[in-house]
Amino acid sequence: MIFDPNQIPKVLKILPEPGMFSAARHVLIYQTILWLHREGIPVNFARLRDELASDGLLDLVGGPKYLITLVESLPNAENAPEYARSVFDLFFERLT
Repeated sequence: MIFDPNQIPKVLKILPEPGMFSAARHVLIYQTILWLHREGIPVNFARLRDELASDGLLDLVGGPKYLITLVESLPNAENAPEYARSVFDLFFERLT
């Protein structure tokens, strides 16, 4: 979603709530991405990093190095909905 903001609406249909992530830092990152998107602010790595920093959350999510790790772990932005479905499935498993 960071490299291809066009994926955000697709992922949002699958993961409407940040709390669907199990890791607190992923909740904060996704929450920030959604806020930027809803405000009409272009989502990219620098904007996400800066927004997390201005909210005092950058260190809580693991700093810029962790954000880079996340970006690099999904080499193709088109796979974002597939990853979102995996997160959803894990969320559903935690509920049952």
